[in-house]
Parts: sequence; C-alpha cells; structure tokens
Amino acid sequence: MSPGVAAVHHARLGAGVGLALGESSTNGELCASAIVPLLEHVAAGGASTAFMYGQTGSGKTHTMAGIEQVAAATLLPAGCAAASARLQYFEAQRAEAREACGGGPLELSLSLARAQVRGDRCVDLLVERGKELMLANDASGVTHVLGLSSADFTSSSELLAALATAKSRRATHATGANAVSSRSHAVCTIELCSSAADGPCAGKRRPPAAVLTLVDCAGSERKEDSATHNSDRRKEGAEINASLHVLQECMRQWVATEAGRQQVHIPFRQSALTRVLANSFTRSDTRMAVIGTVSPASTDAEHSLATLRVVCQIGAESGVTRETRQAVKSVGPPLEPVRPSPKTYDVAAVRGWLARACSGAFAPLLPVVSPSLDGRGLMKLSAKQMASIWGVSEEIANAIFSELRAEARRAEESQKARRAGMRAHERKKFG
Repeated sequence: MSPGVAAVHHARLGAGVGLALGESSTNGELCASAIVPLLEHVAAGGASTAFMYGQTGSGKTHTMAGIEQVAAATLLPAGCAAASARLQYFEAQRAEAREACGGGPLELSLSLARAQVRGDRCVDLLVERGKELMLANDASGVTHVLGLSSADFTSSSELLAALATAKSRRATHATGANAVSSRSHAVCTIELCSSAADGPCAGKRRPPAAVLTLVDCAGSERKEDSATHNSDRRKEGAEINASLHVLQECMRQWVATEAGRQQVHIPFRQSALTRVLANSFTRSDTRMAVIGTVSPASTDAEHSLATLRVVCQIGAESGVTRETRQAVKSVGPPLEPVRPSPKTYDVAAVRGWLARACSGAFAPLLPVVSPSLDGRGLMKLSAKQMASIWGVSEEIANAIFSELRAEARRAEESQKARRAGMRAHERKKFG
C-alpha cells in the first residue's frame, strides 16, 4: 500500500428486529405497528411501557410527541381506536364497584403524571418550578415517587396541552449534535381511572390497574462528543450513560424472564431512572416496546451501530447482530481537517502552539514553561496563575488566556463545520 493511502471498508450490520422503518416513514406508521397494540392492552386493563432510545439529535422527542398524540386519541373516552377493549375493562370495573359500593354509574378519566430524572434527582414537570421529588421503598420493596403531582383529563386537547407544557420545562442544553438536546430522562405515566359518579363511593377513585408509561431517554453520547464540554456537561453525560446502561441491563433481564429462558434478578434499584420505572419491571402483565432511533449520516455511524446493538440485545428476534465488511474506493469528497481542541494537546503541541500563537508573541515564554505541561493542564490555568508561575505581567498572561480560549472556540466551530459538511454530503448522496 502506498504511503498516505488508507484502506476503507464498508461495514454492513444485520439485525433481526421486530420492525424497521425508513427515514421517510411517519409517526403514524410507527404507532400503527408498535404502539397501538400497547394501547389496546392498556385499554383492556393492562400495563404497557414504551421506550425511546438513541443518540442525541436522532429524533426521539419528535417521535415521542407523535406517540403521545395517538395515546390521547386512543385512551380517552372520546376516542374510539380501542373502544371495544376499553368497554370490556369499563364493565369489569363497574362490576367490581357494584360489589363494593352497591352499584351506580362510573366516570372514566385519564390521570397524567410527568417527571424528569437527571442523575439521582427526580423533578415534577407538572408544576411550574419543578418540585424535586423523593424516591422511597415501602415494606414490600415497592418504589414510590413521593410528592409527584397528577392531573385528570377527559379530552385529548387538554391532555396534549398539559404534555406540551411539561415538555417545555424539561432540561435541555446545546450539544454538537443538537441545539436543544434533552439532558434528562422524561417519564410520562398515563393511568386509566374510574370513580363512582354517585352513591356511597361517589368521588372515590378506584386503584388504577391500566397504566401506560412513556419513557423518552436522554441522548447517549460518546467520549468524543463531550471533548469540548465543560466539567458540568461532561459529568451530566457520564450520568446519562450510566443510567442508560442500568436501564439496558434491566430490560435485558426482563426480556429473559418473560421469555422463560431464566428467572433472574432485575437490578432496577441501581439507578433513579429504573427505580421510577420499577412498576414496569415487576408487574406480571407488562408489555414493552423499545424504539431505537438512528441517524443516516455517516458521521453518526458509530452511534447508530451502538443503538442497534442495544435494541437487538434487549428484544430483537434473534438477539444478535451480524456484521460483514466490504472494501470501497471512496467515501465522498475530501474534507478539511478538524482543528484539534487545546484540551487534547500533548506536550509537544502545547509548546508548538505557544511558539506560533499571535505571530510568535508568546515564544519567549518557552524556557519557563514546564516541559510536562499538556493541553489539559494548560486549560486549567487562570490568567493569574500563568502570571505567577511564569513570572510574566498580567497583561501578557491575560493575552495568553484569551488567545487560548479563542483557539478552543475555533476548534469547536471546526468540528461543527466538519459534521455539517458530512451530513450535507449524506443528504445529497441519499437524495
């Protein structure tokens, strides 16, 4: 092979998932195949849970919004999509109420609760300022979210308005892949409730049995994605990935138990997210769907492969993925090299930058700069520390500090431009 020439291979991943939809598919197609069966199960008195899993910016929250619209139209009394199953459940509730309270008409409504989970914190999204909640286990080991508010609805428009308001309170931050990336897990619980309209039990709600849980997971990130983030954002990303790992393991064990392959312990107590979802893992009549969202862009291939592997390990028909490789001659037009972030500089790169920056204005400092100083250490120094350690004036130290931050911004813009260029090429390539 000639110098400067790289061998490129095209990897193809095969996965036996239950349903695969392309980028031109609609939320309606997804819901008809994967969500409506879950809603019918809830309408008949069961418990269903749907998860959105994937990379940040791949469309999880958008898809979940479509699922919420279908759920509101299907489960509310005004809806008709699951009317037959709901009627049977309604009649069963009435029969039980007749025995307990001597009969009488029942009123049917939906109760909504919505919370976000960030690390170990759980926050109520139905209240304006986001009250922080506590998780506690009762004597039987069942997890309860203490203080979580709920609201009853009898029309889909009211329910969707409440969901939109709660969504606006969810924590978001800009990332390299998404300007409004969700940085928390959103858990929406919709219960089909009934209460006596009159008689001795008037106004008393019966314990809900029919429950729909919708989980919009925060976007997973690679280490490379957080290279330009500050310490708070990096810590946040690590917490998200850790909770997603626990969720993945809980779901894998749940699938193994449901399939009868083995009776295993489901470790839902290992993270706040899975503790909130404990009911989904412990009810014997729970049905689940895992929806993985992937990006068609080649820059996101690593993320897409990781998402497919997770989805397949959790609940794919075969439980495995198959990968083949094919040599290719070209992967597209040449792109400008990415400018490295100062945080990634090694010792030689730090000294090279000091020699070149501002037309060599900082080069006289090289003899006093520690020979072991790398980019991470350099970025941690304040202007005052530079002046003290290197024995320079505050003016020079401030100039170095400012130029270093400017270089970090240029590196971040370079990385964003590279990703945008590759995405543009992919859109052009696939039409």
